[in-house]
Amino acid sequence: MNSEHPATLFENTENAPVLVAFGGGVDSTALLVLLYRYNVRPDLITFADTGAEKPSTYSHIQAIDTWLGSIGFPKTTWCRYRPSDRVSYSTLEGNCLANETLPSIAFGRHSCSVKWKLTPQNYVVKGVTRGPNKCDPHPAWITAEQRGVKPIKLIGYDAGKADIRRSKRLPSEDDDFRYEYPLQTIGWTRKECVQAVASPTPV
Repeated sequence: MNSEHPATLFENTENAPVLVAFGGGVDSTALLVLLYRYNVRPDLITFADTGAEKPSTYSHIQAIDTWLGSIGFPKTTWCRYRPSDRVSYSTLEGNCLANETLPSIAFGRHSCSVKWKLTPQNYVVKGVTRGPNKCDPHPAWITAEQRGVKPIKLIGYDAGKADIRRSKRLPSEDDDFRYEYPLQTIGWTRKECVQAVASPTPV
């Protein structure tokens, strides 16, 4: 690693649980490699399965799970949004077909990402008391509540101009989580992320 890189990827003086939002792409995979190189073991790695991902994405996540197990990291926890029984669909693709529309990103909005990706991951962390998505809170959430701290959610935005613009539009924390972007802290652009994924061992 370059000696100019920071000694730590983010401050965690409160010993808050560390969560990773894993999208299955190059940047989020590079984020896992970066954490391994800095000896930062996350408490939870979540992947939001919309039910309509490419077969190559599912294969990649299975390969990543094998690697995560080999380095002592937790394997990915798959999160799936379960709609009400009153609707006819159970996936993002089915949602679009039922409503005869494209995913909201096609119109510059992000409601599909919130519904099918962000929300189910938060459900798995915080738990849901009733309904089709009912589940217990994750131990990391319980630990954070006991310590009176917010879990730190790590996002795989790289240090390229587009992702920096995205991260600057987002809050650094909300009522539930603190957000950090380690790839930007370290200065990894898409180029460095590709290199890291190709050679995930420490350098």
